[in-house]
Amino acid sequence: NEVIKCPDCGASYTFTCHPSINAQTDPHLREAVLSGEAFTSRCPKCGKTIQVVYPCLYQSPKQGFMIY
Repeated sequence: NEVIKCPDCGASYTFTCHPSINAQTDPHLREAVLSGEAFTSRCPKCGKTIQVVYPCLYQSPKQGFMIY
């Protein structure tokens, strides 16, 4: 988990990062990556949507690739 500070209102809150995602064992995280939800957060105070950039290893053993 990382503490994020909203650039609009200054509120601090916790965001769950996923440094390693395996598409086979975590299909819900696969969908979150595809939709962008794994890398966006909404401030609970003002509702601002924030892009969160962090290192992440995405693995798809079935497809035979990894992306970092």
